[in-house]
Amino acid sequence: MKIDPAGDTCDIPGKPYNSVNSDFGGDLVKARFGHCPDAAGKHVIGVLLADDRHKPILVDGKPVTALVTVTTK
Repeated sequence: MKIDPAGDTCDIPGKPYNSVNSDFGGDLVKARFGHCPDAAGKHVIGVLLADDRHKPILVDGKPVTALVTVTTK
């Protein structure tokens, strides 16, 4: 999971993503907006489906992804 996946300004320092549990999975992926230069405002959350080795799951040769726009206060 990445916040504002077009760049890396919201990534956890030293990590290519921004979620509390990207390393170990779980039923709920928690976004951490505190790493963003401006946490309040419009953001895009991007999710990439991957296996336990962090390799993308491909369907018809393309990774399974989803994007959603959110506004935080």
